[in-house]
Amino acid sequence: MAYKECRRFNRGDVRLANVNDRVKQVLDMAGILPLIQTFDDTVLAVGSF
Repeated sequence: MAYKECRRFNRGDVRLANVNDRVKQVLDMAGILPLIQTFDDTVLAVGSF
């Protein structure tokens, strides 16, 4: 839902940091993982903007 709201008005993006493998698997099964970027730490996530 956060992804849709960010993209709705073209005012942002969703980035995830420090995501564990189990959460990545769930996001992948739900088809969400290709839509959002994941990073190993918050510094890399913030720096990607």
